[in-house]
Amino acid sequence: MYDSDLNSGFVDSQAFDISRQWSDITVLHHSDNGYTQVLRAKRYGKWHTLKCLTKEAAGNPRYQTLLEKEFEIAYQLNHPNIVHTYGIEKIQDYGWCIVQEWIDCEVFNYQQQKNILRNELSQLCDAITYIHSKGIYHRDIKPENILVEKHTNRIVLIDFGLADKTAFDILKEPAGTTGYAAPEQLRQTTTDNLSDIYSLGKIIQLTGYWKYVANKCTQSLPHKRYQNAEAVKRAINRQIKWQYIVAIALLLGLGTVICFQQQFTQQQFAQQQSKDIKTLNQTVNEYQSTFNTLKQQTADYSKEQNRRDSLRNQAKHQTDLLYIAANISDSLKEEILAYAIARYDSIRTLYTYEEAKNACSEWKKENQAYSRNSGKKAASAQTGYVAEVLNTYSETTLPQTEKKVLLQLNQHLINWRRQGRNTQYKIPEYKDGVQ
Repeated sequence: MYDSDLNSGFVDSQAFDISRQWSDITVLHHSDNGYTQVLRAKRYGKWHTLKCLTKEAAGNPRYQTLLEKEFEIAYQLNHPNIVHTYGIEKIQDYGWCIVQEWIDCEVFNYQQQKNILRNELSQLCDAITYIHSKGIYHRDIKPENILVEKHTNRIVLIDFGLADKTAFDILKEPAGTTGYAAPEQLRQTTTDNLSDIYSLGKIIQLTGYWKYVANKCTQSLPHKRYQNAEAVKRAINRQIKWQYIVAIALLLGLGTVICFQQQFTQQQFAQQQSKDIKTLNQTVNEYQSTFNTLKQQTADYSKEQNRRDSLRNQAKHQTDLLYIAANISDSLKEEILAYAIARYDSIRTLYTYEEAKNACSEWKKENQAYSRNSGKKAASAQTGYVAEVLNTYSETTLPQTEKKVLLQLNQHLINWRRQGRNTQYKIPEYKDGVQ
């Protein structure tokens, strides 16, 4: 497939029917005493703000020149806290209009929390610092010309209708809003950045905070004011540090008073301390006596505990001897049974399988009887049992081999009885009752 086969390339502009015309034009503000009005209109699906002359002022060349001057000043500004100006064009029924960005906002509210006002005033100072760096003076800073964008709290400075620039030489005349304009601004044809500092101080006064900053901004003599908006911003943000300084000073003063009071009562404190030491020594002596008594009681208890442990060990030793004596019979019976099984082939004519089982049962019964009797008696019972087996068979009926086996068993029992008698007096070392 070649590129020529693909549907790529430039699109014919006639395929789009996008109108450059403005729609949904609405009047937002009409100045009764001024010469401009503010509109909201839509183009390309986006809202814009339009500023134009009123119908009464539309034919006045002086007002037309003021509108052109405002556009020339506002168009060269590019700052996030200053309304953005896109251009100027002529619109049917409204004449020449300055096209600006549309801001979903509300008018600056100076009755808010201090932290919020500090942030908003800092943004306003940034905007004023920027326009002053361009040699531009707003000359109409007031709450109505400060907007706060919803959801972002971005401060936007608007309305440069009375703004002036050092490089401009047209329409130099006193201007401003009473209550916010500096005294020299209302009587002089030219002003400087200190007039905007005065207006900024008036706005700070409305908040009720930073009274020192506001008073310095609104000094009647310009040279006594802050010399730029950046200094005002630093002063506003520095107020919180002064609060900490005052708090520290109060704490230091309180500490000084406490130290003075301690020195003043040092002698009384020394006397009271001497009494407390004596009381403490007496208490220590009482505790020492109590401790000695407890120590003696502990020693007596330790002796008694050792005596009881000795008796307990003796009883345990006796119990171990009984346990060992009891296990001697069990070990012997297991040994006899193993011996009989090992010789089963030679005595099978004497014992059947059932008789061997019965013999085992008899040995178990005797073991139970042994637990209730002494080892000597149980040993005699074993010996007697083997003798009884020997007497049961005569020499003619009992083969010589089987008779020899039984005699060996009988001799083994006799030897065990002798060993058991000796072990009653000589017991080897055992641990926890287990050999």
